[in-house]
Amino acid sequence: MLSFRLGPKQLSIHKHQIHLQNIKMAPANSARIGEAQGLAKTDPRKAEDLYKEIISKPPSATSDAAVREYETALVSLGELYRDEK
Repeated sequence: MLSFRLGPKQLSIHKHQIHLQNIKMAPANSARIGEAQGLAKTDPRKAEDLYKEIISKPPSATSDAAVREYETALVSLGELYRDEK
């Protein structure tokens, strides 16, 4: 059997059959990311602290949601610093 991931769908090829099924995707933003993004406009220091807290612990390589949260926090912290100039 071969399996390919095509965005939110997965294609599985068995000997003579092809199956296409939906895959449940992790949410784009965690609650902590949402909170930090909301604070970025009203209290940038608190948002900075929250982003730093998130990136202080490396994500588990097996968790797509944790990796996505880490990446989003890292990029958002950079954007916060950029916008402060």
